[in-house]
Amino acid sequence: EGCAVDSHKLNLIHQTMNNFIDASCFEQASDLASFVVDVLDDEDLKDVLLDCLDDEDTDGIVQNTIKNLERVLAKSESNSENEEGYEDAIEPVLNTIALLIAKSEGNSVSLADEFSSVLAKISEDQYPEIRLRVLTLLFNSSKTSQSQYNIFTQLVTVAKTTNQMDAILSIIDGNIDTWLKSWNVGKEKANVLYKLIHSALKDTRNSALSRKFLKKYLMSFQSSGKASLDTVKADAFSLISETLASDDLDLFPLFSLDAINNVSDTPAFKVIESIHSGDLQAYNSAIEATPDVINELGLEKSVLDKKATIMAIGKFVEGKHRVPFLEIAEGINIAVEDVEAWVVDALCAGVIDATIDDVNSVVHITRVINSKFGKEDWINLETALKQWKDKVASVLETLEEVRVAGSGVEEK
Repeated sequence: EGCAVDSHKLNLIHQTMNNFIDASCFEQASDLASFVVDVLDDEDLKDVLLDCLDDEDTDGIVQNTIKNLERVLAKSESNSENEEGYEDAIEPVLNTIALLIAKSEGNSVSLADEFSSVLAKISEDQYPEIRLRVLTLLFNSSKTSQSQYNIFTQLVTVAKTTNQMDAILSIIDGNIDTWLKSWNVGKEKANVLYKLIHSALKDTRNSALSRKFLKKYLMSFQSSGKASLDTVKADAFSLISETLASDDLDLFPLFSLDAINNVSDTPAFKVIESIHSGDLQAYNSAIEATPDVINELGLEKSVLDKKATIMAIGKFVEGKHRVPFLEIAEGINIAVEDVEAWVVDALCAGVIDATIDDVNSVVHITRVINSKFGKEDWINLETALKQWKDKVASVLETLEEVRVAGSGVEEK
């Protein structure tokens, strides 16, 4: 009758990937139906599944199982407290569903979408690790671009809601752009995924990777009109705030984003611009003019003050080689006894490369990160590249002359 419950349940509990390959899809679907009937004890569902078994409708069994999956998991969880076997069976059952979906000839996309959606919306404390592993299996066994995008979106959702983002970090950073290109899902869906990943990583220890995906999202609005850029103002403010909250002082890339420049008339922009340019006076003026901007950015003033002072040191010593402590103190208006500590902070932040002469109270500057890369810098770079190109051409010409001369000697 297709419902010899105990033996089928034991088969599922001890099932492995290898014996899934050996068994037919229908045999696995039959075991699946038996487990569902056993767990739920639902006569109406039992009749539906028996009809599917009579018709050898594997997809029908999978579809009805997915529709009742939340009930199955909830009941299995309660049953597992009183009867051994149910909890152990959950992962093999879910794996069976995933692999049956992969082998479906006509309904794999719709079944995969429905299955991944159900797994994502289940209570976060219900089998979190198992659900993540099963979604990974479903993703890896999927053969269509459309399904892979949808499954991966749900996979990230589960990882986010169950605090398991660390488990998928290795596949996020290096693969997303390649996958999105192969999936060919378009700008809108790519942006949905970028924002989801940014949100999932925002409160983790991976703030740099989180900002990377927010930048990718905002990059998609390059060369858009003002109306379009206005729709992402909140995201631009988020990127400004998150960048200022981080240890990253390489602020130049932000100003290449149209979405950031679109908020140039706001206090938040004026604050980050003044910090970026190393203009301590402009920074203090921006803070004094709109003191509420600190709360708007969600940061402590001491954090902003430190960044502004460090960048001001970088600007002040730029182009110099030997700078006395007193000169720095007077130049950026800080106490001379605090100069050494601030220079150490600038060194740690990578704003300058330098050595400190404690005896003579002097800083010897090796390198300074340019706070700006303007038109003149581009001209200088172009000139340097042209000179390099000319030198390479001259070397190649000389080598050719030597080669020709050598050939002539051999002929003689």
